[in-house]
Amino acid sequence: MQVKFEPRRLRQARAMRRMTLADVGSKTELTRQSLSQFENGDRTPAPETLFRIAEALDFPIEFFSKGFGEIESRSRSLVHYRSLRRTRESILDQQRASAVLDMAAAVMDSLEEYIEYQDATVPKISDQVDPLSLSGDDVEEVANNVRRELGIGNGPISDIVLLLENRSIAVMHYPLPDGMDGLSAYYGNRPFVVVSSGASPARSRLNVAHEFGHLVLHENVSDGVELDFATFKLVEDQAWRFAGAFMLPEESFLRDVYNTSLDALVQLKKKWGFQLLQSSVACKCSIS
Repeated sequence: MQVKFEPRRLRQARAMRRMTLADVGSKTELTRQSLSQFENGDRTPAPETLFRIAEALDFPIEFFSKGFGEIESRSRSLVHYRSLRRTRESILDQQRASAVLDMAAAVMDSLEEYIEYQDATVPKISDQVDPLSLSGDDVEEVANNVRRELGIGNGPISDIVLLLENRSIAVMHYPLPDGMDGLSAYYGNRPFVVVSSGASPARSRLNVAHEFGHLVLHENVSDGVELDFATFKLVEDQAWRFAGAFMLPEESFLRDVYNTSLDALVQLKKKWGFQLLQSSVACKCSIS
C-alpha cells in the first residue's frame, strides 16, 4: 500500500527534536542513506517504516502526510539567528528554530480557514537604498521615520507585540535555546517573528524590537546565502541600533533623564519599560 508522505515534514520533525539523520537511524534501525532519500523525496517510506519514524520522533503519524498551505509554501527569506556559530549543537539549534518558523507559518495557514488576515504592512526602507550602506545615525533616522509612519509619536510603547500584530506581523514566543533570543523571516510578503519565551518582559520587548528592525531593514540583504562575519555583525548592530532608537527615541527619552541615580533609573524603567544601567557618560543610558 502506498502511503501519503510529505518529505519536508520529516525534515521539520527531525529539526524540532534536534536530531541528526544518524540519531533517527539509531532509533529506527534505518540507514542514514535511506532517511536522506525519504527527506529528499527520492523514496517514500513503507507504512510500517513511517510508523517507526513517527514513533522515534514522537510525532503523530498524520503529521507526515499534512500538506502545505499557501503561506508555508512561499519562499522564505534569510533567517536572522543572531549567531554564526557552526558547532553541531548550534546547527541543531538553528534548524529547530527554522522549523519553529515553519510551524508558525503552518498555524497561520490553518487559522486563515477561519480568519481573514489583512496583508502585513511593514514600513520598509526603499528598494533603492542599500541597507549595508546605512550608518548608525541613518538607522536611527529610519527608526524615527517608522514611528512617524505608524503614528505613535515619541512616547513609550506600551505593547510592542500588539503594535506589530495590528500590522498583521505574526509574533510568537517560544522556548528558544540559550543565546538565541529571537529570529525573524519573511515567507513571501508575510513576516514572522519568534522570540524567546524565557526572557524577562523588558528583554522580550527589546527582542521584538530587534527582530522588527530586521524586517524593516534587511528583507533583501541576502539572496539566501549565509552572511560572512563582517556583514553579519553589521546587520546585527543595525538591528540593535534600530531597536534602541525605536523604543527609546532620543528627543523624548533624554528629556526624562534628569540624573543617573538608581532612584531616577527606576522611574525611567517604570515609564519606558526597560532596565537601564547607570552610566557616567553624559546622560548616555544603555539597555540591558
